[in-house]
Amino acid sequence: MFRPLDTRVVLLGIIALAIATFDAPRASDPGTHAKAVAGGKVAVETGWVAAQTCWTFDGATEGAPAGLVEPDATLPVTMRVKRSGDLCGQALTPVKARFEVADRPGTHAVMIYVVAGEKLMATQRTAIRR
Repeated sequence: MFRPLDTRVVLLGIIALAIATFDAPRASDPGTHAKAVAGGKVAVETGWVAAQTCWTFDGATEGAPAGLVEPDATLPVTMRVKRSGDLCGQALTPVKARFEVADRPGTHAVMIYVVAGEKLMATQRTAIRR
């Protein structure tokens, strides 16, 4: 015999699903997380998947690379990567980085530009968790 669901059960299921959805990393940038921290800063933990084994993180600076317009309501960050050594193996290799940038009023996301030398390799945008 069919019994209708109790509204309390449905409500608890919806709340649990909402919590899991908001707490899960974004599917578009699974390795990038940005969180507002004390002192007017945003802590960023990011990763870029390189096609070769010889890439490493070389630092991050606030602002978009030269020639690109900074998006509205976004903290632009240029993440520099470099090749280390002469021999590169062909394998997907995560290049991970952690850094902090100054927060600005009215910003909702961090835009990360991955740059090798003067070449733009990739971009990632992720919401700032407040």
